[in-house]
Amino acid sequence: KQNLFSISLVFLAALIFSAANSFAQELCGDSADADLVIMVDRTGSINSTELGLEKNAVKTLLDYFAGAVITRPRVGVGTFNVPGDGTGDARIQPNGNLTDVYGQSAPPATGLYQVVNAITLGWGSTNLGDAISVAQAEITARAQSASRYIVLISDGLPNQPGNGGNGCFDGYWRTYAVNAANAAKAAGTKIITVHFGDDEGCTPGTGANFLLNSISSGEDYYYEGNSNLSG
Repeated sequence: KQNLFSISLVFLAALIFSAANSFAQELCGDSADADLVIMVDRTGSINSTELGLEKNAVKTLLDYFAGAVITRPRVGVGTFNVPGDGTGDARIQPNGNLTDVYGQSAPPATGLYQVVNAITLGWGSTNLGDAISVAQAEITARAQSASRYIVLISDGLPNQPGNGGNGCFDGYWRTYAVNAANAAKAAGTKIITVHFGDDEGCTPGTGANFLLNSISSGEDYYYEGNSNLSG
């Protein structure tokens, strides 16, 4: 049974190829001169099974992009959580900077596949604003194309900065995320959001509506998985 989350990521890949290449067979993986940074949620609400699904989805995306025979997208990989230990609320993973050399997925994994495999279970709350800002900083520093994307994978609402509890109500933590998203969009970056999970006890649809209407670059840049990422 295919994973709905991975299916969403493949459609996302097709979107990027389509936007980056207006020539024939643009959806077949022939060429895509684009830069995208994928930010993976490893906050306290993510369990080991969900993290594994996230990682597999990112590797599925890399597999799809690896089929480009002319120009591959440059991909970077980051994570976000608020550990409260002074190490920052989001970061590009070690060796996860933008590159079109993905490595190999077969053991022993190399390159970006190894970077993804090395992502471990985290803890702490959710700062979507810093996740977006860190991704945009990587794009600003290293992107080589005019087609630029942030892929934000999250199972919940922001609740940092500002100690927003479960994040179910509006506050600075949401404004902070929206401001970061608007700044990235103003710089020419498209933001793709992939939502999954149960919104951590909030009214159903709260997280989905926030990611769709306040963070993503529109309906065509929003993807929904179900609560356990299974098809």
